[in-house]
Amino acid sequence: MEESAEEPKDPETEKLEREIDELFYDPKDARFWKNEGLKHRYLYWVRATTSRELDEPPFEELSVAAPAGDEGKLALAESRHQLYRLLAAGFAEPTEELSAAVVSGAFKAELEAALDAWEGWPRPELLQEGLDDLTEAAKMDAAEAHDLLLTEYTRMIYDSFMPFVAPYESVYHGERQVIGERYDSVRAAYGEVGLGVEGTELVDHAMHECEFVSWLAGE
Repeated sequence: MEESAEEPKDPETEKLEREIDELFYDPKDARFWKNEGLKHRYLYWVRATTSRELDEPPFEELSVAAPAGDEGKLALAESRHQLYRLLAAGFAEPTEELSAAVVSGAFKAELEAALDAWEGWPRPELLQEGLDDLTEAAKMDAAEAHDLLLTEYTRMIYDSFMPFVAPYESVYHGERQVIGERYDSVRAAYGEVGLGVEGTELVDHAMHECEFVSWLAGE
């Protein structure tokens, strides 16, 4: 019985595999990224990790006119302070307090209040989807919501199986490690204003960076 011939790889895949061999010293790492990473090239951080050529980071462009008066500017600063505080909570491991706030509707109420300063400006579709999800979450009990949030958080951020979402800025800049130049620059930025990081998470974790922006907006 004849063995089936292996299908030829397209030139782009061959190029990426050659780059991966050059970029990763450990053959096990190279095999992982060739077997799994190339299946998930839709994740920006995977493309940044496995290629020398970095694409522009994905973003949703939204142009808004800044208010002219001091009162409006202060309102927007307070809004940013609150929004990034809530984002930081979302990037942290879910606590029972957060789960209770989601179920009671308090988290959504805080979010809506922070968004009031942006009334009349276009609201991104993904933001509205998130608000709708928070409405649905209010139908759960606190214990059920906490278990679900913990499960989803672990699956998306700390699971050992692809696709997970790396929460560290370093890996989005092609450093292929979590403690690199971006880590050092973020830590230096905190230090310039007398701030540090508590806990075990690295300084360039999205949670800490959102906390930092919230602090800056509140000053």
